[in-house]
Amino acid sequence: MEPEPSIGALLEAIQALTSQVGSLQDQVKSQGKQIVQLVAICKETNNLVGNKDQGGVQAKPGLSTGPTTPPTHTEEKPTLQQWDQFNEEEQMVVWILYHMTDKAANWALPIIGTIIKGKGNPPTTIPALMAKFKEAFANPDAKQAATRKIAALTQTTTTSEYITEFRNLIAELDWNKEAYIAQFTRSLHWKVKELLSTKDNIPNNLEAIFAASIKIDNTCWENKENQPKKNPAKSLATVATSTSTSTATRVQLSKDPNYVTLEEWDCRRASGLCVKCGQKGHGIKQCPNGWKATVKEVVKVAEDIELGKD
Repeated sequence: MEPEPSIGALLEAIQALTSQVGSLQDQVKSQGKQIVQLVAICKETNNLVGNKDQGGVQAKPGLSTGPTTPPTHTEEKPTLQQWDQFNEEEQMVVWILYHMTDKAANWALPIIGTIIKGKGNPPTTIPALMAKFKEAFANPDAKQAATRKIAALTQTTTTSEYITEFRNLIAELDWNKEAYIAQFTRSLHWKVKELLSTKDNIPNNLEAIFAASIKIDNTCWENKENQPKKNPAKSLATVATSTSTSTATRVQLSKDPNYVTLEEWDCRRASGLCVKCGQKGHGIKQCPNGWKATVKEVVKVAEDIELGKD
């Protein structure tokens, strides 16, 4: 049997656990303060950038995660108990983004999509969300900055990633539909733009153009992956070298007075003569005479050589 721990060891273990619990409590309190600050910033931004003439609150898509009865924006600050229903900090981020309104909601929706899909590098912690939010709304020259960024934006990766960046920038702008469409198509990859222009019915709605562009881009990537790999063609230098080598060999052989051309081979074989010497009664393997060209063949070879020199 193992010896029972001493009282001193138990006290040390209790002190260590107490210290850990206190550290966790401090973290929870700090996180709660950050959440309260972020909610206050959301309210202030909604009051500054919201379009009061529109009246109602924008509809928001449902979420599969988060609380079933989330607290609403009221004058009372949310307590830490309200945040206990979240299992992960990422769920808190989604909940906060989900309850933004007006232009802040337009900014938040693409981020919610990237978090749910697990793509890109969206903020998944409260400090990261606060930094992202301040970057987007605390700058009084945000509209001018967004105008410069969207003018320099071009598609360098997939169309989906390009659309995400485009959405984040137009959340800062108040252009009309035609201007958004013109800017989006101008910065598309040339192949996607070309195929989009060949459609019979080009959409005049920005969201429809987004969907059509993504479909075209996905098809292009699939075709590229399924395309069979081609064997590298021989270079011109290799072809020229092999041609010159064979020509030099043929000229060297033709200088032999007993060189028999391929045409003479065929004639002798067709006439039943020995291919080597051109006589009857034996074959090429039993030929006792060796290679013998006829006078006619010798003259023809000489003429060919002279023509080659000319």
